[in-house]
Amino acid sequence: MQDGLRGQGEAVVQGELVAEIESEKLNYELEATSDGILHHAVDEGATVGVDDVIGYLLAEGEEAPQPQQAAPTVAAARSPASAPQRRAPSRGAGDVVPSTPGARRLAASLGVDLSQVTPTGPRGRVVDADVRAYH
Repeated sequence: MQDGLRGQGEAVVQGELVAEIESEKLNYELEATSDGILHHAVDEGATVGVDDVIGYLLAEGEEAPQPQQAAPTVAAARSPASAPQRRAPSRGAGDVVPSTPGARRLAASLGVDLSQVTPTGPRGRVVDADVRAYH
């Protein structure tokens, strides 16, 4: 999670920022809809479906539901070693590098030139993990 966001098991109040959600097109700051105890259902940086649960706001003493054991998806079952390797496309000076907003922010903060980073995201976009792997 980002600095200032609440962690697992911490109390939050309605309107408090609890997560930042990043998609290909936008970043969204998610606020607590009520008071409660924050329980993350996915790890930071995880890729989840649009309708997937990312966490719960629990009442004091309430337990989070147990996750359903689903069959692993092809992407989840593939190990990083067996993932296809993409080469960074050749880009000229000043070319726009397809990347997510989070990847651009991270690259700027780390001083990384996005044109040197090998993209692994959807449609050849550079994502946060690509910038971290390069750095």
